[in-house]
Amino acid sequence: MVKYPEDYIRNQSVYEKLFEQQKAIEVEDHSIISSNIDNISLKIGLQFLFTIMEKDVYNDILELMPYIQGDIPTTISVTNLIVEYLENSDDVVLPQRVESIILQNVLQWLQSEHIDIRWNATRILLTMSRNPENDGVVNHQLVNLIDSNSAYIKNLIMRHLHKMRGITDKTREHIISKCKHDANFVIRMVCDEVEKDVAEE
Repeated sequence: MVKYPEDYIRNQSVYEKLFEQQKAIEVEDHSIISSNIDNISLKIGLQFLFTIMEKDVYNDILELMPYIQGDIPTTISVTNLIVEYLENSDDVVLPQRVESIILQNVLQWLQSEHIDIRWNATRILLTMSRNPENDGVVNHQLVNLIDSNSAYIKNLIMRHLHKMRGITDKTREHIISKCKHDANFVIRMVCDEVEKDVAEE
C-alpha cells in the first residue's frame, strides 16, 4: 500500500474485508512449511496494514506486543516486519500513540542479548528520528549504542548517520569522534568512508 497505492484503491473492498474479519485470521501449523511466523506476528503485521488504512489500531497493538516478549523467533520476525514497514519510504510515520508503544519496545529490544533483535531495533530507532518529538530519546540512545555496542551496530549507525533527519550535530560529532578512535579497524575504516562520502556530496 505504501509502494503501490493504486493497488489499494483497486482492491479496497478486499482490504476492508480483511479488517472486518481479522479475528478469524489464523496461521495454520503445517510442519512441512513451518516458520518462525506465528499468529502473533501475523496479527501485529495486520495492525500495521490497518494503520496505513488509517484505522485506529492502538488498543490492538497495545494488547499484542506483550505476547512476543521472551519469544526470540517471534520478536525477530516482528521487529523485521516493523523495519520493512518503516523503511518503505521516508514519509512513513506511525500514528503518535502507536509510535509510543513501538518506541517503548525498541528501548527494551536494544538491550537484548540477541544481535538480530538489537540490529532491527537500531534500524527502527533510526527511522523514528523522522519525528521531531523523538529527537531527545533517539539521540540519547544512539550515543549509548556507540559507547557500548558491537561493531555491527556501530557500523549500522555510522552508515545512517548523515541520512536520518533528527540526529543532532552534537550527536553526530560524538559518534564520529568515538568511531574514529575505536579499537576495531573496520569501524575506523567505515567512519573514514562515511566522512569521505559526506565531503564529496
